[in-house]
Amino acid sequence: MRFAWLEGECGGASTDVLGLSQSSVGDHELRQQRQRIQHLAEDTNAQLKRNVYMNYMQFIDTAKEISYLESEMYQLSHLITEQKSLLTSVLELSITGERGPGCAAQEMIEVNPQELKKMQNRENRKKLTGLLEKIEGCSGLQILMNNCETLKRSELFGVCTRAGVIKDSYHLPAFTCTAFPQHVMEVEDRCLVFDGDLVELNQDDYTALQRIHAYLLNDSLMIASWLSDRRGPVRYKFEVLYPLDQVLPVNIKDRGNTKNAFKVLIFPDTRVFMAPTAKSKQDWLDEIERTKANKVTVDKQNVERAQQQHQKERQLSLSKEDSLDSNSNNPFGEDDDSLNPFMEAQPPSLGPPEWVLELPEELDQAIAQRNFEDAVALVDSGREYFDMSPKTPAYSEMRRALESRVKSLVEVLQAELRVTPDKSLQGGPRAARRATTLLVHLNKSSEACELFLGHRGAILKAGLKRLRLEGKTVLYVRQLCSIFFHNLLETAREFTKAFPNNPSCTSAFVVWGHGEVNNFASMFSRHVFTTQSSLNTVAECVRRADHHCQQLADIGLDLTFALHTLLLRDVEKWIRDGRDKLVEAVKLRGQEDTWKILKYENKEQLNKFIEDMNEIGIASIEKYIMDELCVGLTNNTVQFSRAFLSYLEDMLRLFWPETERLINASLTAIFSAQMRHCQTSLTEPLFKNEVPAIRRNSAFLLDVILTLGEHRYAEAVGHAHPNLPSLHAQYPALTGETAAASTTAPTISKYESNFI
Repeated sequence: MRFAWLEGECGGASTDVLGLSQSSVGDHELRQQRQRIQHLAEDTNAQLKRNVYMNYMQFIDTAKEISYLESEMYQLSHLITEQKSLLTSVLELSITGERGPGCAAQEMIEVNPQELKKMQNRENRKKLTGLLEKIEGCSGLQILMNNCETLKRSELFGVCTRAGVIKDSYHLPAFTCTAFPQHVMEVEDRCLVFDGDLVELNQDDYTALQRIHAYLLNDSLMIASWLSDRRGPVRYKFEVLYPLDQVLPVNIKDRGNTKNAFKVLIFPDTRVFMAPTAKSKQDWLDEIERTKANKVTVDKQNVERAQQQHQKERQLSLSKEDSLDSNSNNPFGEDDDSLNPFMEAQPPSLGPPEWVLELPEELDQAIAQRNFEDAVALVDSGREYFDMSPKTPAYSEMRRALESRVKSLVEVLQAELRVTPDKSLQGGPRAARRATTLLVHLNKSSEACELFLGHRGAILKAGLKRLRLEGKTVLYVRQLCSIFFHNLLETAREFTKAFPNNPSCTSAFVVWGHGEVNNFASMFSRHVFTTQSSLNTVAECVRRADHHCQQLADIGLDLTFALHTLLLRDVEKWIRDGRDKLVEAVKLRGQEDTWKILKYENKEQLNKFIEDMNEIGIASIEKYIMDELCVGLTNNTVQFSRAFLSYLEDMLRLFWPETERLINASLTAIFSAQMRHCQTSLTEPLFKNEVPAIRRNSAFLLDVILTLGEHRYAEAVGHAHPNLPSLHAQYPALTGETAAASTTAPTISKYESNFI
């Protein structure tokens, strides 16, 4: 039938295609038919999507109704189970006083209390084991674990191989030691108090997350998630087991579609559940409170019982020692410390004081109220007490409870430093000092260091992100350096206060600082080393960044070498580019130079020229004025003087140990190029009438400009230039005078100490 139907469909489709091809004339009509079919398919898809969208809310409502119906079915199942137990108890009643066929209550009366307690424990364990069969991770193997002590090795091997857990007897020892999940059944007197189905809700918008089954035990609360693809008796999957002293139920008022909900505070987390009915919700709240009160009472009784047992054992040991001492007749025996009047009498053990018993609750309260200093003080007191206390099971249990609170406290303190998108970063470094100091006190120095540096890095990143590029590049770099290095300076100071004696943390801080300098250098290069920037702008920006780095070096954090390494390639490129431009400008001006002296139209222009020369450091320009409106210098010489001194100032801002050789060579190359132009002009027949002007300008360059450059270099760097003084050897050839004559009238500039 299937093949016949398929053949019919294919035949019908082929017939339709054949009809379309016969009715169409040419490929143009076939393409039109094809486009029409494609349009029909697209319209059909759009219509289907529209129908699905219109019925989307109906689908959601149907799913909710199915979920509610399933919860009611679970509730009905529980009611049927209760009715069955009620009928069984009614059948066991006897009007005549005789024991019925199933009267277990009257049979238990005749049993002694010890047997009764054993039977109750056995029944509780059996009931809990039966429930664990329905939980994935606690079924099958858990039953085998409970009975493995009574099985022989051969029987255990047969059961395991039939279950498919092991393949041969070689794996049996490791299996019996490690394969059984013992976290639920490890407590002998653990029993089930209450259980039921719940729906877990999102604590923000109260939307349903998953269906769970909760088990309230006498000392803990177990959560198991519902399995959708369950097989066999397993219906749930083990999720988590919370100690009961960490569980706090809180009622939630009904709002909208959220009804019968309650909140369980499990520090530091919170989980919200919804019960199927209001009665079930109230039963959960009452049972948790009652079980917690019973657990507190039982714990106190166990502590008192342990104290009494310890006191009895101590009295028994003392009585034995007294009897041995009284029966001993050896006068040379060992000294008895009990007869020593200088030994302090040890009081009998009275157990832990009341503040130790209330220590977990006090810690929970301090953490909830964010009194972290008080919480750390309580932790120190508790640890000091337990270090001196005897190693008994009761004290060990209390010590474990204390350490669980310490873990919660550490998580809260780490959350204070952890950076999240919804967390404000307006606080300064002192805002993180509190949590950091407390974490260091709790022996969490490495975690505190990592979180502290991450917190400071996020604050720095947020501050740089708010910076906008407005106005000149120098103003932007000034703000950039101020924000970055000020943050780095504050971080270094706070770090030394928070981690005074932690070498490993100090190395981590240095690594963090290098990483932040890498980010700063990337932003700096992206905005400074651009085609729109001038050499003067680049030099000023680099000098400012270098100055801020030196401030960090004053407190012991020297990141200058790291910054120089990151910026060196770009700085050297700009030094070479500036040198090449000046050398090329010397050549171009030399081709157009006619060696004509400067002539001004009026006195004001001459005074303006004298002021400009004084501003660049040439204070003795008046002796080169030939008459009222003429200056014995050429335009080429004046332009070169300005360019060379400006380039020198920029190079002194970029002067590093790494750039010293390149700067020295560049200054020498620029001035040598101008001297070659003067030497070439002296030998040029075209300028034989201008020889006096050439010699005068050459003397000006060597006496004034070169000497001024040497003084400025030595004053800024601290030592003389290695190559510039050798250029004075060209003085006799260029000026026709001896070198001594050039030193008779030294030039004083504003860069020298006696300029003012």
